[in-house]
Amino acid sequence: MKSDHKIHKYELVELGSKGYKVYKCKLPNCRHFIQKELAVGRLSLCNGVCNSEVIITRDMVTRELKVPLCDDCREKRKNRRALVSAIKGGLHDNSN
Repeated sequence: MKSDHKIHKYELVELGSKGYKVYKCKLPNCRHFIQKELAVGRLSLCNGVCNSEVIITRDMVTRELKVPLCDDCREKRKNRRALVSAIKGGLHDNSN
């Protein structure tokens, strides 16, 4: 029997004037929202380039990560930021 379970691609958004934070599905034609506290343990598609499945952890919710990422995409993003920071630092050092 085929499962009707759909895996969402979550993004943390603020709703209302008080800025209530929830996870919203980014997939086209999907209007699914879930309270961020209830998202722990749910599957989400990675918001990096791989689109693999990732489980939303308590740490992701506590740190209020904008989008869930798998370990590989999170590591790539961290390395890319470090490289950009090093390049910017090198440019500023050479301009003096």
